[in-house]
Amino acid sequence: FELLINNHPSTAVEDEEEGNPSGNVGSSSSSSTDHQSKRRVYGFDAEWAEDHRGAALLQIASTATVVLVDVPALSMTHEGADALRQTVGRLFSCPTSVLVGFHCNQDVQKLRSSPCAQERHWFASGAPSVVDVKTIVSHREPKLRTLGLSRVCEFYLGKPLDKAEQCSMWLARPLSMDQLVYASLDAWVCAAIYEKMSLK
Repeated sequence: FELLINNHPSTAVEDEEEGNPSGNVGSSSSSSTDHQSKRRVYGFDAEWAEDHRGAALLQIASTATVVLVDVPALSMTHEGADALRQTVGRLFSCPTSVLVGFHCNQDVQKLRSSPCAQERHWFASGAPSVVDVKTIVSHREPKLRTLGLSRVCEFYLGKPLDKAEQCSMWLARPLSMDQLVYASLDAWVCAAIYEKMSLK
């Protein structure tokens, strides 16, 4: 995880936004850019069970690396919560990173509401690095406004996402290979779509 946060040569693109001090998910379009600085781009996504509070899995990806985080297993111990704070919490509040999700308000809420062994939660109250790529896509391509990630992926990357595992048992351990692949791709395509848009 330290490699992903500090050293990985992830794609750096021009800023889509300067930051989000309010703690809400960013939703600016590229036309609002008024501060051009290089920031590292990561896609992210979370999986959860409807009858469980918090996230069951967090996926973070550059276009070259994917990390899957077992949130419940780490959150239940003091050591695990410290590790999450120093990695996930730090990344989501890092001013030199862009965390790209798709329709991701609920993902952020699930991460923030995940049970924690410590009184101080590992996920910061704000999420200044988060950008919702669905909003950016809607500004650039209005015809895609009502479409989900699979169809947006097909438009930008040439192939749709297989969503067959979307409602599978995300609290099960171990996860199946199909679940691992599905989860990894959900985060990876967010980074890849953002990168593709930045090149236009």
